[in-house]
Amino acid sequence: MGAPRAPRHVAIALAVRIDESKAGRDRVLVCLVTSRKHKHECVLPKGGVEKGESARAAAARELDEEDSEPIVIADTKPHATSPTSDVHDPTFVPHTLYSVHEFLVSDNACKDTWLESHERVRRWVPWDEAYKRVQWRRGMGEAMQRAALCASAYLPPT
Repeated sequence: MGAPRAPRHVAIALAVRIDESKAGRDRVLVCLVTSRKHKHECVLPKGGVEKGESARAAAARELDEEDSEPIVIADTKPHATSPTSDVHDPTFVPHTLYSVHEFLVSDNACKDTWLESHERVRRWVPWDEAYKRVQWRRGMGEAMQRAALCASAYLPPT
């Protein structure tokens, strides 16, 4: 019997750009991509962290470009080696740990063609619309709510 496996580490890229031609919250555009498994749904760009790679580098790789502290969100699904399925139990081991990395990018920072562009679509949508569109995927809405950007002048209160 080998050593217990650690949770899978997934990096999420919360990439935003500012559209100066718009006002209020609509000027903050969020990068979404269509889900690979759920073709009619969108997610924040995300991917597994490779061995020897930092989570921020993995998030940047998901944007296909190359500072804030990451937001860490534990999955509520237990890891196979977790002694309990109760997320409030201190011995609970999550299946996946998500780290969210925020990027403020320029209009031309993300290429129109990228590694997965033949199978996925990238969209830039206003913050509030993006928040609604990612609610179907566990943890994505929480990632946006906890973003440092929420406390900035870019996103006035609703």
